[in-house]
This record gives sequence, structure tokens and C-alpha cells, in this order.
Amino acid sequence: MLGVVPCSEKIKILKSGDIWRIMCIFVAMKGYSGYVDEDGNYNISLYCEWFEDHLHNYHVLKDGSKMYEGMSFEQFAIRHNNSVMDFVESIGELIEDKELIEIEDEIDNKLKIQLDMANFFLLCIFINEFIREHYLVLLKKPTKDAIEELGEIKEITFTNKEGKTVTTNCTKLINAIMSASTEPLESEGEVMETEIMGRYDKLNNIVEANVLQSKFAYYVASFLKNAFPNANRSHRGKQGFISPIEQKLILRLMSYFGLAPKGYTLTTDRFRKLMESYKKLNFPIQYADMPVFGIVPITYIKYEDWKNKINWFDPNLELRPIEKGDRIFFTSNTLIE
Repeated sequence: MLGVVPCSEKIKILKSGDIWRIMCIFVAMKGYSGYVDEDGNYNISLYCEWFEDHLHNYHVLKDGSKMYEGMSFEQFAIRHNNSVMDFVESIGELIEDKELIEIEDEIDNKLKIQLDMANFFLLCIFINEFIREHYLVLLKKPTKDAIEELGEIKEITFTNKEGKTVTTNCTKLINAIMSASTEPLESEGEVMETEIMGRYDKLNNIVEANVLQSKFAYYVASFLKNAFPNANRSHRGKQGFISPIEQKLILRLMSYFGLAPKGYTLTTDRFRKLMESYKKLNFPIQYADMPVFGIVPITYIKYEDWKNKINWFDPNLELRPIEKGDRIFFTSNTLIE
């Protein structure tokens, strides 16, 4: 269970733009400082570190190292130059949200949870970033399928590296080329080019918003439930997971991360649906060893799968696998999202 260290002096939240607004990042809002060592140094990353140790999903690589879902907290810190200054503006907005302050008061009074809000906000920022850090590569139709869809071929054009072309309608030559293109050797796999590559939160036509919403809500709720197991949750929501006021806190925060309209609090009924959606979520987390980049979270999706809308909440969803021998080519025409 996470605890707090009482602070002898209450830090006052001053007007927007004041230097004390930055200081609010390093202290809790309600008169306690959260996590301060003997030298008075405040640990704003404690919630993130606890989450990674207890709840962050990971895959063990062959060398025994861990590949965390999306990114590790260390990678997150490096991305932001090991500084909280990237978050001054966003945390400042959260601190000035009157509804959030009222929710925090209720959590403190009813649940007896003294949330360190600066730590908690940083955890939410971390979760919002790592759940988005997965890449999809959408593949074009295999060459043989594209050729077969053309039907009867009347002529073929050859182009050399200088751009000169020669066109022929020789039936024997066309048949020979068609046969070689559509009937590869048994030892060969499919030849596919990349159509689109992008972080999956950018591919709205492939991944719906409720995938991110359900992940964010579930991970934040899991933190509250597991980090504060002795909270007074005598009255829980329909999910029996966390209390309605904790649900409201999560739903309010979602509007700050592009997961709901800005300044709008989703209903607790929506929270219940998000928890149900997360249980059904069938989103494959795969990894690829890429030249230069090393091992990165990438899922290749064949054309037959993504040409129609994918239902990531279908328990029977099975994407066509990339088989041994399949060849994938990244071209200059690949659209990067």
C-alpha cells in the first residue's frame, strides 16, 4: 500500500502563470507533500515506478530482459529528458480544474485515500503515452492476388532503370510471366509491400477510440484498487471494482488526454461499458526486430484482414499470421501516419 508523508506547511495554489504553479508539481494539493526524503527531495515518479513493478504488462525476451507494453517508465523519462517540465502546462490545467478538486476532496473524506495528485497526474500521463505506443503496418494485396484480379492480361510493359519502356502482347511470354507470378515455389512465401505504417492511435479507421479508452480506464482503475487496497469502498460501482467517485475521477481525466471531449465528464455507465470492453479486448501485442531500431512493438496486418473493419473486441478474432518465407518490402510510397 502506498502511504504519504505529512507536510508541516501547506503550499498555496496561486494564480495561473505564477512561479508557484510550477512548485505545485512537486507537492500535493491538500497540505501533505506526498513522498519527500530526509533532504526534502520530492519523488514525483513514485506512482509510475510502483505501477511498473506491479501492474505494467511485459514480454520476456530471449535474453531475459523485459519488453514493457508500449514503453518502460525509463524510456518515458528519457523521452522527456528526465524532466517534469514537459508537463507543467498540462498538470497546471489539471490543478486548476474545480471539478477535479471536488472529486479529490470526496475521495479523501469518503474513501480515506490521500492521493498525491502530482504523482497521480504523472502516472496518468505515462499510461496515456504507453498505451498509444504500438505500431501497425498495413500490407498491400499480395502480388499474385493483385495480378489475378486483373483477369485476362492483354499486354505487359517492361521498364528499365533509365525509365525506358517496352510493351509486348506476346501470349506465350505473358502466360510464362503470369505463371511465375501467381505460382511461386513451395519454398517461397507471399510477397507483400507496405501500404501504411503508423502508431495505432493515428489509424482511426483501423483502431476505434474505445480501444484506447478502455485501456486507460482499466489501468488507472487497477492502480487505484491495488495501490490503495484498504480504502473505504463500502459502496462500489456495478463492476465491484472501484467506487463511483474513483470512476468519476478517471472519466474526468480522460477529457485531458483526447479520450473524451475537453472539459466533459463521461457518465459512470460509460465506465462500466469500458470495463466490459477491456475484458473482451483482443488486440495482439507483437514485436519485430527492426534494423537500426532493434525490437519494437509492431503488428503486421495482411490486406485480407484490414480491408474490412476489424472488430478488436471479437473473442474469435484471428489475424492471418506472417508465415515463414513471407517477404515484406517497405517502399518509398508507404504512407507514414
